Amino acid sequence: MSAKSLVGKHLIFQTVEYGFERARQDSTFSRLRTVPGIGEILALTILYEVGDINRFAHARAFCSYCRVVPGIHQSSGKAYRSPSSKQGNRYLKWSFSQAALMAIRYYPEIRGLYDKLVAKRKKAARLVARSIIAHKLAQAAFQVMKHQVAHKEELLFRFSKNKTEVKAVTPSV
Repeated sequence: MSAKSLVGKHLIFQTVEYGFERARQDSTFSRLRTVPGIGEILALTILYEVGDINRFAHARAFCSYCRVVPGIHQSSGKAYRSPSSKQGNRYLKWSFSQAALMAIRYYPEIRGLYDKLVAKRKKAARLVARSIIAHKLAQAAFQVMKHQVAHKEELLFRFSKNKTEVKAVTPSV
């Protein structure tokens, strides 16, 4: 390796470390990490890509900006679902998709919802289920950032007493 490329890598490493140090001092960063599936890197990405959360009036606008909602085309009073458009922030879509994968893997309650959603669908079941969970996690992240509160699992998912049936709910604060 040349000396020039080593200097470049060192500068990148210093920049990333500086970003983490600044983020760790922010309480929003700590609160974002309470959302299932969101670790340090994803929290940092979400925090810096969103910027000022107050520019979004409600969770629907935030989720649309994050590209975690399906596209809808309407014609003659009929609505057709299609893949999401390319409008919005692709890094936020990646972040919430990765958070959904981690949440499905390491949180049994979310895994239960995922299995239920997969069983309900026939075509592209796993992909649709991951997208739905990414959307739920984006809603949770919005609530955490907008209201400056730690994530509460019961606001995102409601469980029955026997814990076999999982029902998704929209968080409201």
